Amino acid sequence: MAKKRVSIDSVVRDANQEGIEIAYRGEIFETADAMPGLLMLKMAAATGDDASSGEQVGSMLDLLKYMIKDYDKFEEVALDPENPASQEEISEVIRVIVEEFSGRPTEASSSSADLGSPTTQNSTVGTLLSGVPTDS
Repeated sequence: MAKKRVSIDSVVRDANQEGIEIAYRGEIFETADAMPGLLMLKMAAATGDDASSGEQVGSMLDLLKYMIKDYDKFEEVALDPENPASQEEISEVIRVIVEEFSGRPTEASSSSADLGSPTTQNSTVGTLLSGVPTDS
C-alpha cells in the first residue's frame, strides 16, 4: 500500500507578505519579510516552566537578530552609553514585531508608534520577560 504524500510547500504561504519599518529613536529599521514559525516555537518554548531566564532572553535576542535587518545598527542605538534602552523599550519592539507577524495582538498599546509602553504578563513577550532579572 502506497503512503499518502502531503505537500507542505503550498499550504499557508503568503508570497505577498512584506516586512515592516520600525521607527525607533530617530532611526528606521526594516524587518525581514516573514517570521519563521520555528523562531516563534522557540519563543513559546522559552515561556515554559522549565525554561531558564537565559533561555528566555536568548530566544528574544534570536528574534531581534533575525527580524531586524540591520541588527548591528539597532544594537548600537539601543546601547547608546548616554541613553541606553530600557527593558520596556526593547520589550515593546519585540511586541510590535510579534504582533505584526503573528496577526494576533499581544496587548493593545496606547499608540502603535509609542515604543515606551511596557508589556504585560498576558502577552508572549510579557511572559518571557516576567522571570528575567533587571539591572535596576
